[in-house]
Amino acid sequence: MSGIHNILQTIIGAAIMSFAVIPSAHADFADDAEFKTNGAIVSSLEAKLQDFIGANVVNGFAFSIYQDGRNFGNNGAEVVSSNPDLDMVQKHMAGFCSPNITAEKTGFACAGLQGVPASEAKLIEMGDVSATVLLAPNKYTDGVALASQALIRNIVSPFPDPKYRDYVTTGSMNNDATKKKEYAKFMAGQSVLGVAMYSFNKMYADRTIGTTLGVTGGSNPAANKTLMEVMQNESTRRFEDPAFATYINKTGPALTTQELLQEMAIMQAYTMWMDYQRYKQMERIEALLAASLAKFVNESYASGEVMGKATNVSAPSIQ
Repeated sequence: MSGIHNILQTIIGAAIMSFAVIPSAHADFADDAEFKTNGAIVSSLEAKLQDFIGANVVNGFAFSIYQDGRNFGNNGAEVVSSNPDLDMVQKHMAGFCSPNITAEKTGFACAGLQGVPASEAKLIEMGDVSATVLLAPNKYTDGVALASQALIRNIVSPFPDPKYRDYVTTGSMNNDATKKKEYAKFMAGQSVLGVAMYSFNKMYADRTIGTTLGVTGGSNPAANKTLMEVMQNESTRRFEDPAFATYINKTGPALTTQELLQEMAIMQAYTMWMDYQRYKQMERIEALLAASLAKFVNESYASGEVMGKATNVSAPSIQ
């Protein structure tokens, strides 16, 4: 049994090297109460995740198609846009630490400009055009969350055209075949943007706390946690904590084979969950690639490029 025991210790030591970053306080490794809590938190968060993403995507379409819904002004003030391109410039200058071109070019300290904490300020500066605000945190504060929403909107739908909203609200296209065709092409483009909008909002939702996602109950441990926060904690709390290496190599008494197997089972369970997350991520990547290909082919047909090339191909002669 000592040989198996030594092999298991070696495997455990190698296994922890495959996990990623950021330490935190944890429960005793022997009963791993933190693992149980993290699993319960993830379950609560994932139960609300898709509804939250779906609502954000619909809100994004409400803006890009109808110019309705949230438009993030100074400090996150919500207004209905009447001039989206001008609003974008005004919001950037007043709300994201860029009061004038000189300051934007030379750079300056952002802290205090919006009355937000320094930890927020360093992300909010240029936050409407920088992916840092969306991807760097594992939990959003209010100001960073609004900046992330502004970034997503600026990427997916920076300049919505009011004529398409008017086609619907005024009914001007009801008896106009030309406008109907134009609107149909516009909506086809929106469907491609919808794939990107879903991916961005998934990144956003992963960093949004449980209460914002819709988790209820103040005593629920998921209320103030995010999926990314738990993922980071569970991925790193062994590898980055020297106490874990001490724990698996302790003597007097040494860990039993059962205890080592328990550690392996816990890490394997988490690995399986991460594999599922990677599968879903690859589906989103595949959808983005497929949508991009479809858009390219459809635009090529519409411009006549594909058909032009096809008609120029000579038929093979039969000898």
